[in-house]
Amino acid sequence: QVVLVEYGIHTFSVFIVLISRHWFYLVINLPLLAYHIHKFVNQRYLVDEADILRPRVLAQAKKESYIKTSFYGLLFFAYTYSLLSFAFTSLISPQNLSAVFKGLFGRPLL
Repeated sequence: QVVLVEYGIHTFSVFIVLISRHWFYLVINLPLLAYHIHKFVNQRYLVDEADILRPRVLAQAKKESYIKTSFYGLLFFAYTYSLLSFAFTSLISPQNLSAVFKGLFGRPLL
């Protein structure tokens, strides 16, 4: 059941990226979305409790979880960088900088 929540959250985030037209992030997310859809359609996301104790299945599950965790970590830093760069560039524009100084000191900067 937890896997379905992960798939749903990732599908929702890809949908949000599609609506906001961030094509770079959409292209980055599409392979993992296709992998999730493939696993869901073939019902390979279901793992028996006894199966996971087999060394081959455990090694494969660990490898998959390491790769997905690394991917999600890289996406987190990419999204954070994008958010901060947008915030700083919009804050440092001359019109906004003048408005900030006017609000802080009561007089315009320029």
